[in-house]
Amino acid sequence: MWLAPGRFFLTANGHSTRLDLTKDPAATKDDWVDSTLPNPKAAVAPDEHTVLYAGTRGSLNGSLHGRDLRQDAVPAELLTVTANRITDLTLTSTGSAGTSGWMLADVSGNTQNPTPVLVRWDISAAPSTSG
Repeated sequence: MWLAPGRFFLTANGHSTRLDLTKDPAATKDDWVDSTLPNPKAAVAPDEHTVLYAGTRGSLNGSLHGRDLRQDAVPAELLTVTANRITDLTLTSTGSAGTSGWMLADVSGNTQNPTPVLVRWDISAAPSTSG
């Protein structure tokens, strides 16, 4: 995910990483940050220091997490949803009053047919990542 010119945040199972191509074209293991979400599938950046990412943590347990990249603190879980999969996120507004957007999820349960839903989310203030 793009953060700023030359700066990216790459999400992955187990670990994610910040990548700053303006300083170094490679990320090392020292640059990794633990992913509290084992299977991140979608991510957005409200600003160049904040990352929101979503995915599932189990059978019907979707989650949206926020991380302040300026801190080494544990990411905050901002939202949980009952969903088989979360496949995409988008922002509709960002600012000092908060952040809002949409999440695309599949709530098919045990059926074979996908049941897509759009979930509107609002975070009233900047994500807190203390913990």
